[in-house]
Amino acid sequence: MKSLIFDVDGTILDSMPMWLELENNLLEKYGYTMDSLDKDIKDTIESLSIEGMSKYIADTIAKDMTFEEVYYYFQSSIEYKYSNEVEAKEGVIETIKNLYGKGVQLSVASSSSSYCIVKAFKRLGIYDYFSLIATADNTGLKKSQREFWITLAKKLQRDPEQIILYDDALYAIEMAKKVGIEVVGIKDFPRNETDWEEIVSVCSYTLDAVSDISLDQVI
Repeated sequence: MKSLIFDVDGTILDSMPMWLELENNLLEKYGYTMDSLDKDIKDTIESLSIEGMSKYIADTIAKDMTFEEVYYYFQSSIEYKYSNEVEAKEGVIETIKNLYGKGVQLSVASSSSSYCIVKAFKRLGIYDYFSLIATADNTGLKKSQREFWITLAKKLQRDPEQIILYDDALYAIEMAKKVGIEVVGIKDFPRNETDWEEIVSVCSYTLDAVSDISLDQVI
């Protein structure tokens, strides 16, 4: 049976609208939105930890703000929302519990704060189902880096070919596939709509949601 890795935002949690609102509220002060940014810049922002994203935005876009000001803007809102408001996508909790009950090894790969993910997962009752939560802040690596996926496979004590990644971000899907991990695209429109055609071409297959996973696909 294969080991399954899940992205969090837009895959397990319905948190992308929150992220987009926070990002756009800040970027609009400088004449941008996430959708108006060059793809490389957008992918960079999405791949970074909160600390990395805050520094990048302060250095390149919000130049009249300090890193500390940008970081506080994001962190103060995000901690509260993950701890109290963000919900799982429809049917995901039941799917996670079912997979775990069948003996499937489950883990997480995310660019979000490990602290926030733990808070949300514990509130939703799914924290104990995951053997590993790998994030940019607790690995020092980004999902856009080859080393992130190699390190994760080693921690899971699996060859890459024994792992399936479920993710909605093209940059993560592409890099995971390069190291030999099977990749499955998760639809999260409108967030990944512009990349969807390319995601379809890269992935073994795609799903509308994690709740559509079949046990036959992971054996």
